[in-house]
Amino acid sequence: DIKYTVRFYVQEFLGRYVIVANPNLMNIGKSEKIFSFNVAFFDKDQNLIAAAGQHVDLKPGDNSMMGSSITALPLNEWKKIKYFQFVTYELPVN
Repeated sequence: DIKYTVRFYVQEFLGRYVIVANPNLMNIGKSEKIFSFNVAFFDKDQNLIAAAGQHVDLKPGDNSMMGSSITALPLNEWKKIKYFQFVTYELPVN
């Protein structure tokens, strides 16, 4: 019951380069949910370079931009990224 889009980009943040996975999501269901977002970035040989994750609690009809899925990397490392994989989970609120 969650609709989302994800935008990936690299930017300078507080004097260092970061890779950002920025999910924008909306709870289109009828009950409150916890949305979990997890992403990993890999080089050409599928070696892990970086990973990030976060979660947010959304009431029905709520929107959220999860802008804090960021990880700082040396400039030469983020240029090695060739693949990414992400997984999402919807969890009930207890």
